[in-house]
Amino acid sequence: MPKSFEADTAPVTRGEAMRRVGAALALGMLLSTIGVTEQAAAAPPPTVKLMAVGDSYTAGVGGGSADGNVAHGNYKASCRQEAQVNYAGQTVGALVARNHPIDYRVAACNGAVTSDVWSTVQSGAPNTQVKAVRDFQPDIIVMTIGGNDLGFGQIMTDCVAVGCDTTRIANPRLVGKGVPGERKSWDGFYDRLVYTYNQIHAAAPKAQIYVLTYPIFFSGSTQWSNVQKVTGCQRVPGFVATKINASVQRAGDTIYWATQKANTDTGGKVHFVDWRVGPPDPNGLCSSPNSGSWNLNGIMLPAAPWSKDDSFHPTMTGYKLASDRLVQALAGYPWPTAPQQPQPQPQPVFTVMNTSESPPDGVWFRNSPHTADTSRITGLGVYRNERVRLRCYAWGDPVGAYANRLWYLVDNLSRTTVSGRANSGYLNAHYINDGKQSNVIDAGVPAC
Repeated sequence: MPKSFEADTAPVTRGEAMRRVGAALALGMLLSTIGVTEQAAAAPPPTVKLMAVGDSYTAGVGGGSADGNVAHGNYKASCRQEAQVNYAGQTVGALVARNHPIDYRVAACNGAVTSDVWSTVQSGAPNTQVKAVRDFQPDIIVMTIGGNDLGFGQIMTDCVAVGCDTTRIANPRLVGKGVPGERKSWDGFYDRLVYTYNQIHAAAPKAQIYVLTYPIFFSGSTQWSNVQKVTGCQRVPGFVATKINASVQRAGDTIYWATQKANTDTGGKVHFVDWRVGPPDPNGLCSSPNSGSWNLNGIMLPAAPWSKDDSFHPTMTGYKLASDRLVQALAGYPWPTAPQQPQPQPQPVFTVMNTSESPPDGVWFRNSPHTADTSRITGLGVYRNERVRLRCYAWGDPVGAYANRLWYLVDNLSRTTVSGRANSGYLNAHYINDGKQSNVIDAGVPAC
């Protein structure tokens, strides 16, 4: 192999040498930039908007987070939105961990009945929850609603304070605002649910709505024998607990049938998610002396703000159970995928020619598409019949009898390195055996 490239031994001035060093550094930066571009990280999937609406079981009452008294957005602190530990918040955490970016909002409020979700006030202005849905336009809505319409809170309070009304447990009297054509008791409950789901759909027509049941309250009474009296379990007789569980079970069944009807009405937008275990729930109320293992809180004395509201609401463990069920249901959601990154086009490879027109054989690489801009490093360039890969093109000084002004930034594939540096640089198309006429760019090669 010849010791030098090209018959060029002209002296180099100090200024010219500095200019060439700068050009070489610029070329190195360009090569580095090209490499980074080819290895750019994939874009994340689009963000999905998720909103939680409904009552205290959606808001997160009883979960015990530190933000239980904090107002979120436009909602009052009394709504008890414990946004991180409720089932929606725990679900969002699981979804983000699965590479589903989520924009998450909570509109649910402690004490809400169905009409609090969809109704308008006398002035005609939409109420908080439906307005939040309409303004946010979520992709996913998760909700639990209806327990307060059945009067569950009052039923449980009466059981503890004055005794259980077993008739009302079996045949609830609906409370709150009704809906057009509403029937009584369980049939009326069904009517309210269907109406509510359809109204939420009307506020956000593109949203997929996931409706959760309520959890079963009590464990089997046979588990109660070792439970300490301070838990209050002795205040609810075993046969009453069984009736309460049956009522919660029937509420869940009614929610199921209401979601099926609304799913038909909305063209497949409403989905049922079953939170229930049992009945009885082996980890329900009074399941062991250690209330820390229960899925629901027992009787909570009003020793601190809000604590009395936590009674008969899920613990963080109970919300985790709901979250697990919801995550399973959301596996069927049509999650958007990350935009496809353009695939790099295969870079053309050709052999080298015309390198021995001016002996000795070999042509230096240039730092730019200009003939004089070379570092004159022996071997940093090409010899005849070596293979080069074309990265990009640029226009510069003419070379050869046909004044070819087309230059390519190339990699020498036959000798990839020279003295520890990449054997790459600018080479005029005159030296590339691509079968093209002068000044004709090879297909698929981008501009530099």
